[in-house]
This record gives sequence, structure tokens and C-alpha cells, in this order.
Amino acid sequence: MAMGRVYTPEIVERGYVPEPGAHAKAGKHILEVFEAGFAADDRYPIASAMVYGSTTLGAATRRSDLDLLINYWSSDTEHEQAAFDIIRSVTRGAQDRYHVYIEPTILQQTALDSPLENNVDTLFRGHLADICSKQPEWCFNDPAGLIESYSLSDPQAIKINTQAGLKFLAIAYTSGKLRQLARGLSSPSDDPNYEMLQRALEVPASIGRKMVALASVNDSGSDLANRNNSFKAFVELSSRLDPKYQTLLPLDGEAMRNDLIALKTADDTYSALLESTLEGSTSIGEYRDWITERYRPICRLAYRIACDWHQVARGSTLVHIDHKDAAEYLTPQIFEFYNLYY
Repeated sequence: MAMGRVYTPEIVERGYVPEPGAHAKAGKHILEVFEAGFAADDRYPIASAMVYGSTTLGAATRRSDLDLLINYWSSDTEHEQAAFDIIRSVTRGAQDRYHVYIEPTILQQTALDSPLENNVDTLFRGHLADICSKQPEWCFNDPAGLIESYSLSDPQAIKINTQAGLKFLAIAYTSGKLRQLARGLSSPSDDPNYEMLQRALEVPASIGRKMVALASVNDSGSDLANRNNSFKAFVELSSRLDPKYQTLLPLDGEAMRNDLIALKTADDTYSALLESTLEGSTSIGEYRDWITERYRPICRLAYRIACDWHQVARGSTLVHIDHKDAAEYLTPQIFEFYNLYY
């Protein structure tokens, strides 16, 4: 299940929505611009870049973002500002030309020395390394190769692959989702927040990836992480919570599974609505009404899902670690944050 944008009625009415194939064209264009700049200027501030996500998998839809990793040199403030100006100009040009929304992950080149502190988790790093090795045409100066080489020499980065590391990432991620959704549900505005709706609809995919990885690391015989369909793996994981994982938490696996399916159905319904509106068979007014009516119910459903899986991540349902295990890989500052949950 891919994560996807939710467009305002005004954007849909203007037709500012990407055509099929636009993401690949935009990604290639951006990499070519960076490569040309690097070849022409010894002090070019962009060190490396790559496209990742649904574009490289050939799965991009009208709702997809173009995911970019961009690393810049950070020798001085002036050089950094030059990098930001280039990134802004290049991405804005591609966005205007192809109507593709660009989601850049921008890191200092030296940030790859410390993946944990810079929120470069094992799943993300593995995805990048896989693309660079199998699809080098999506890379400029092999940024994932740098991540891989750093991680092999950094004991702290290696430990993030462990059960304790994945559990910490799952806790942090689900708590962040809860804060996002709580803010949206508490907003005094009666108007839908389209970005919040997007975040709500992507919950099964975004949280699912973390939880399936966590369960797979704990269960060496599990084939969950190898599934082609991460959503189906996540639904199956909810069915395994009880009795296999002997949860002591007040969770209902069947209800959790039904919530996931209901939110996935809402996401699919929105995708169909977008297509029919772009084709002209659904009016902009009908499009707007659908979103207005379903905005809060969808956000409430997403909040309930995030809350349930946050409890799973915090508890001993999938893996058991104690403070001693955590102290072996967490810095003192992060350990203090981690300790708040126990």
C-alpha cells in the first residue's frame, strides 16, 4: 500500500495533478541537473542525491510524492545556503513542469556518520542501499553507498538493527502520529485540513512498515517482511496478536484488523473519487462534500489505529527488552526520552 496525497478541490479544478509517468520524468530531470552542476563546479554544494520510493518501484500514482534523498556539503554557512537555494530552485522547477509534489529528505553529508541521531533507520537505509545496488540509474554519486559504509563501521548504527532499536523507532514513530492526529482533531476550524487527512489515510502503510519489521525481527520464522503487499502483512499481524504474542494489553486483534481494512477502504475510495473528478464524471462540489463529510471520521479512525499500535510497540506484545538492553545502544539523551515510556 503506497502513501498518497490528498488534493484540495482548487488543485483538482486547476488540473495541477501529475499525469502517469510524470514522477519518473521529474526524478530523472532533477538528477541530471545535479549531475551537470557537480561536473561544472568544483565547489558545487550538492554532494549526492537519489530517487527512492514508489517512483523507483514503478508504482507511482497521481497521489504519489516524488521521494528524494539529497546530501549537501556543510563546509560553511554560505556554502550551505547555496545548497538550499539550488535545491529550492531545482525542485520548484520540476514541480511546476511536471505537477509532481516533491518530498525531499535533505541531510548534511556528515550526518550519515550518525544514522541514529539523524533518524536514518534500518528500513530506510536498507531501501536506499537496495535501489543503489539494483537501480543505479536513480542515483547521483551513490548516497546510499555512503550510508552503508558508515553503518558498517558505526557500532551504534549496527545496533539499531536489533529488536531494541526497532522497538524504539516504532514507539517514537507511533507517538509522533498520535500527536499529529490529536492536533488535527482538536483544531477549532471546521474546514478539513488536507494534509492531516493525507496523514490519516497513510496510517496503515506508515505504521504497518514499522510494526511488520519489528514483528519479523522478533520471529525468525516469520515471512511477514517478505510479503509483496505490506498492508496484507500488517492485517495478518493484527490477527497474530492473540494468542501468539501473549499480549497483556487490552487490545482486540479482530477490531484492530477491521479498523485497518476500513481505513484502507476509505483510501481506495478517495483514489477512485479523484480519478472520476479529473475525468469529469464527478463534480468539484461532490468531491468537496465527500472530503468534508468524511474528514473527521477518518481522522478519528486513524487516531484509534495509531493508539492501538502505539500500545503494542510500548508493551511486550512483539518483543521484550528491558532498560539494560536499551542502555547498550541508546545515547544518554535518547535513553532519558526512552525511559519516559516505562
